[in-house]
Amino acid sequence: MRSITTQTREELDRMDAPGEPSDAVTLITVLGPVQAWRGGIKLDLGSPQQRGVLAALVLASRRSLTADGLIDSVWGEDPPRTARETIRTYVSRLNRVLAPVTYSRMIRFELGRYQLDTTSITTDLDRFRNLVTAASEARTSDDSEAASQHLRHAAALAQGPALVGATGHFVDSARQRLMDLVGSVVENALALDIELGRFEDAGFEPAIAVGDRPASERLVELRMTALSYQGRRAEALTLFDETRRQLREDFGIDPGARLLHLHQEILRGLVEPAPDHNMTPVGTPAGSQERLPPVPLPARTTTLVGRRNELAMITAALTDSVSPAVVGVTGLGGMGKTALAIHAAHLVRSEFSDGQIFLDLGDAAAGDEIAGRLLQYLGVPPDRQPPSAAGRLALWRTLVDGKRLLLILDNVTTPEQVHAVLPSRPGSALLFTTWRRLPAVTGAHWVAVGPLSGPESVVLLRTVSGTSRVETERDAALELAAACSGHPLALHVAGARLLARPNWSIARLVEELRDDLDNPKVMKSDCKIVDAPIVATLERIGDTTASAFRILALSDRLGVTVASASALLDLDERSTVGVLEELVDAHLMLAVSDIAYSHLTLARAYARRQAWQIEGPEACREAQSRLWASRHISRPLQDRGEVDQPIRIVGSPENQALSMRSV
Repeated sequence: MRSITTQTREELDRMDAPGEPSDAVTLITVLGPVQAWRGGIKLDLGSPQQRGVLAALVLASRRSLTADGLIDSVWGEDPPRTARETIRTYVSRLNRVLAPVTYSRMIRFELGRYQLDTTSITTDLDRFRNLVTAASEARTSDDSEAASQHLRHAAALAQGPALVGATGHFVDSARQRLMDLVGSVVENALALDIELGRFEDAGFEPAIAVGDRPASERLVELRMTALSYQGRRAEALTLFDETRRQLREDFGIDPGARLLHLHQEILRGLVEPAPDHNMTPVGTPAGSQERLPPVPLPARTTTLVGRRNELAMITAALTDSVSPAVVGVTGLGGMGKTALAIHAAHLVRSEFSDGQIFLDLGDAAAGDEIAGRLLQYLGVPPDRQPPSAAGRLALWRTLVDGKRLLLILDNVTTPEQVHAVLPSRPGSALLFTTWRRLPAVTGAHWVAVGPLSGPESVVLLRTVSGTSRVETERDAALELAAACSGHPLALHVAGARLLARPNWSIARLVEELRDDLDNPKVMKSDCKIVDAPIVATLERIGDTTASAFRILALSDRLGVTVASASALLDLDERSTVGVLEELVDAHLMLAVSDIAYSHLTLARAYARRQAWQIEGPEACREAQSRLWASRHISRPLQDRGEVDQPIRIVGSPENQALSMRSV
């Protein structure tokens, strides 16, 4: 057994090779036998089922699992009646084994959830993922040598089939997923060896049981290429014959078109030895140039602040799913959905060896139009695409079938756009951003992007406008952040104002911003920039709901209760809740509790300005009258039991012309 060093993430990223674990840290392995080591001593993890519980917690990485989640992992849909007690027993035994001296809890149970203590435990899977990430970053920096070393070290961590010695309902599918992940890394390592001209290294045998996995045609293709470049043409052809025989015996199929093409090229002598170690691209005629896997990801923004929880949720959903992963990111425009999705895509790009595609839908596009644009990314020009919509969609699905591809769709507006390009098999994933949750996209993991906290907003201001200025007036910076509602786009605009006014204090800018919010007309062009996402959302939600949004802003308070909203809208409470929840779904309001809702400061200011212009002065005064009556007349009378229904006031509160007509 090879021991793996345990360090902080930053230290791991700097390391190139495995080492010995610290006596203070317990090492758990799952990329092979499920084992645990401490101070060079192998620990007794007990029964196969108990090992399965530990393995499930390791695969959860830094996420916690409920007792029901663990029970489902171990027994599936038919757990015994004593399952919960058995889980508690297994966890207790594992804690005693993993920390026999300190008796600390390596597996914590808090708020009904189990989680590994990652400060005292390291795993080969964490090390594996860190090395793969380091390889991806090195590749991005054009350091192929470093990328190759990281991938080789990652592949070396696999000590045969994964999860050996553990039993549980989840084990078979998780083992396959882990072996596919390791196999992908092995393939990428071999491809880099060939690119670097190390053809003799491209035949190295990793410690994974390749024979236990379905034949990887890409692995065979790479090894055939390496053998051909070394002048070992007969061995390359023999390897092809063995692979074809295995595929026919095991699956009843022939090799794919790419491998058949390479076979023909070798037979014709078109893939010649490379004495100067210059690479002839895999699977293409000599002299042609291979098109690399699609990786047109935009660069990560340097001003992404916070969002740790959201990033963890997205990356876990994209990489931990045994079915095709679909993740939707929702939020008001300007909250940073796109930046978050791009950042998450960069973090997991190493998991998707066949590439990543980013597509901004912009204006609404039909599913077949999206497929046509995606086909161009895969090298199929418009003049070679099928003329029919169904044909384009079918070709897209055919080309990506069985691939490990990450597709990012920005600005999705309809479920049909998602359904058209959904991956059909595990391995690929779809990450998309949209203005609101789309219930018709079943099985999706949803991540909502809301306002930044006060401290996070200050960090963003500091990033945009400079550290010293913000630190000097930190209290004023917090006020500015609050006035901006924690909205990243608004904070960027405020930071730009600060840069444009180097002699102004932040306190003065806060006063100016408050004046802007109270002004019935937009006076500055950058205010329109901040209003734009709200305008776009209002255009999508329909006239009735948009009108309600404007009327609700007439309250003299930032938040409204259901009772107050009911008075403003002149609706019964059930209908009012429906309107409020629709506004929450559109991210125009926040649900504070089951009876209270709140505007964002910026959204409320925009809505108040628009209410007087669009709804008209008379409608606005009547709404305010109903609210006044609800608070000062109807509610006190109801509290004293003198009336059993709300009453309304007609005209302005000053006139006090009351009507006792029921709402």
